[in-house]
Amino acid sequence: MRKYLQKIVPSFLNGSDFEQSATCSVRNGTFYSYATPIAVRRREGHRVVVYITEEKFSATTSGQQNAIKQLASNWRVVPQATILEMEREEHLKTLELNWAKIATAQG
Repeated sequence: MRKYLQKIVPSFLNGSDFEQSATCSVRNGTFYSYATPIAVRRREGHRVVVYITEEKFSATTSGQQNAIKQLASNWRVVPQATILEMEREEHLKTLELNWAKIATAQG
């Protein structure tokens, strides 16, 4: 496993929402290879499940997918359309939380 993945993948799995390297990043529970979402972290009850796209985009992305599978205890492979929908849902949740914080701060 490449050195940068030894840092960013555990951060993603442990709940970090903002990490970045030259070829991948984590934002709001989604792991991106370059600009493509390839995995989404979801809490289901008392455990975390990682959904990983079944699509193969490049050797770099495949290495990232394999690193996630290697380190995650609960993962499932799903179609890319599912990843895109989950990413959208996570983005909307983040927007709602931010708007609620703004509303609370404004009194």
